[in-house]
Amino acid sequence: MSSLDAPNQLSPPWPTPVTTDLSSPWNTSDVGYFTPDDTAGDHRYIENNTTYYTNVFVNHIRSLAFYKPEPVIRANLHFCLRDKAQDWIDMELNVMEREMLRVLPLETGWIEALLKRFKPLYDVALRRYKEGQYAKEDAENRYDPVKWAHGMIRNSQAAGITSTYAQLKQIWYGIDLELQWPVNCPAKSTLVSEFMKELDDAYVEWCDGENE
Repeated sequence: MSSLDAPNQLSPPWPTPVTTDLSSPWNTSDVGYFTPDDTAGDHRYIENNTTYYTNVFVNHIRSLAFYKPEPVIRANLHFCLRDKAQDWIDMELNVMEREMLRVLPLETGWIEALLKRFKPLYDVALRRYKEGQYAKEDAENRYDPVKWAHGMIRNSQAAGITSTYAQLKQIWYGIDLELQWPVNCPAKSTLVSEFMKELDDAYVEWCDGENE
């Protein structure tokens, strides 16, 4: 499971975040915490009304930049680090490296540094991506297929596979044959959000079928 994600290179360029209030408030518990765990089954979890991210923190930072000014994020992001991530910034980085995180743009500062330190091994991510399966037992045990699919996408990105079409096809092939019927084989024009909606709907049908 990928610790950190990169944007899909075939998607349209990321728009420039629009922010105007440089005094934007910062509440770390609202933003969430990064506690790296590449073996975690879920990419985030909630504990005491606080969100903890185990392996999608870079994407979370990019999303945050659409709502808060970069200088505010850069100045406060270290408060979000826990466990290995906190050890990394406290014990592994020197004064100059920490200063670069504060002054460089998010992409070339924080995001590049986090990817360099916490991105999983290519071979591990590729193996998990190729071998990923959603079995009948998963549906019977009420394991959300969207969570599984998100994990597949994270592994594909960590392995350098950035084509949305390739990602969705591999996810579709990974679904047990007896469960595929409510999910359309993705086309090159299929959006990730569209496919995930189909998985959500299929999950309801699978569960309803068990209750009949």
